[in-house]
Amino acid sequence: MTTPLKELAIAMGLLASDPSAIAPTLGAQNYVWQVASISSCKAQAKPCLLLKGKWDWKRPQSFNVYANPLGKDRYRILVDLTNDDPADDDTVCLFGLVFDGRKKLVTGVFSSPFVAHGHQEQVAYEVSVPKNAERLRLEFGTKQCDETLPKDQRTAASILKS
Repeated sequence: MTTPLKELAIAMGLLASDPSAIAPTLGAQNYVWQVASISSCKAQAKPCLLLKGKWDWKRPQSFNVYANPLGKDRYRILVDLTNDDPADDDTVCLFGLVFDGRKKLVTGVFSSPFVAHGHQEQVAYEVSVPKNAERLRLEFGTKQCDETLPKDQRTAASILKS
């Protein structure tokens, strides 16, 4: 059950969300969204750091997102999760949506790894994008979803199906 204090903490964390993100308008609520151009990683042979942040702004729980081109129409998206909190375990909802230059949803991924205190996890996705797509933008949302996972899974499935 969400307490008023937890609701306040969530609201404060959402202040860090990128206001240009399209994902909240599709129904993906209460994530902290960050936005980056995937196209900037096209010329790199090794993974390119796109984003970094925290899934719980008040704790030492962080993530890094990398993109690695696998040819003209595929990318590997790597997410490194680090939980340096000495006692807090979390299920983390990770939602990545790729939009083209016209702000049309091209592809997306969702997962919800469990990250134990004092541990690191890596999640890898492979996504296909239209050949010669320009100005691809990744919107990457994170949130602690121990209590909301079933609803988040349904929302993600609905968005990714469209």
